Amino acid sequence: MRFEIPKEHRDTQEGKNLVQADRMFAKALNASVKALRKGLHQSNPEEFAKITGREQGLIDNLKVAERAYDLALNEPKPIQLDHEVLDRISHEFTHFDKAKAEFIMATTMAHLRRNGFNDPRISDAILTLADGDISKLVTASEEARRDYRDVLLATNKAK
Repeated sequence: MRFEIPKEHRDTQEGKNLVQADRMFAKALNASVKALRKGLHQSNPEEFAKITGREQGLIDNLKVAERAYDLALNEPKPIQLDHEVLDRISHEFTHFDKAKAEFIMATTMAHLRRNGFNDPRISDAILTLADGDISKLVTASEEARRDYRDVLLATNKAK
């Protein structure tokens, strides 16, 4: 399972829906991987497209279930940021934007941590892309929530 749902929320309808969507997606993803390994994308592209199309539909369902869970249960809660992240925010953002930047980073990192991505390089990449600009921080955080690898790749290209 991709999500860490607190015990007190596992019996809620939103929690159950999220777990079910996650399981269905995992099965579809496994089917796609097996089809790719068998060379179905070359031997029968139409069948492969059906399998990957189902996977894409389940990704969309998973995103809807995740949003519903987050809204209904006000999850994930912002996390306590590392000292290094707080120091960077303090030095790179204006006094007026500091609290907002901390909140954006705390909620973004909580979201990523819940989804199993707890790598300090991600927060570093987000802050590097933001370059002290709150609107860029919002954009980089949204990008990281969609796919954290994009922000890592963007910063590696920038260096």
